[in-house]
Amino acid sequence: MISDSVQGAVKWITYTNPVVTNSVQGFNSMLNWVGITSSSEKQKIMKIESQNIFQMFGKNIYIYKMAGLLGASAVILGAYGAHVVAHKANPEEIRNFETANRYHFYHTFALFGVPFCRFPRITGALFLSGTLIFCGTCYYNGLTGDKTFNKYTPTGGMLLIAAWMSMIL
Repeated sequence: MISDSVQGAVKWITYTNPVVTNSVQGFNSMLNWVGITSSSEKQKIMKIESQNIFQMFGKNIYIYKMAGLLGASAVILGAYGAHVVAHKANPEEIRNFETANRYHFYHTFALFGVPFCRFPRITGALFLSGTLIFCGTCYYNGLTGDKTFNKYTPTGGMLLIAAWMSMIL
């Protein structure tokens, strides 16, 4: 499935690199100096787990993969907008494109928190569909100047609102 070298790299980045270990040691020293914890409690608080990080994602790893895909597409579209759309479109189209890209990024980051919700599949589906409809119609208008699909933008916005509301269930 996933090679040992990738798992080793992820483990090093998340647990055993010098920045993380020094930060943990510094935090432990600060707690001990303040007198908040004893050494045994300190070890319980700041114990670094060396479990496989991919097991932590569980069944919802597909949500992280979708967030990665959405993030990459947001960067690509943002670069395209900055280098192409900004020079060819009128100010209203540029504003629509920038709005789409900003909301695209916001909801990509929100997607990373979805696996911690009570109903991650529902919340994830709402975020994905809302982002595609809301941002897609804004991107389309920014790229073409055609306002045909603008009538669907509020639907995407409502789906995004529903996604945020579903996080509190």
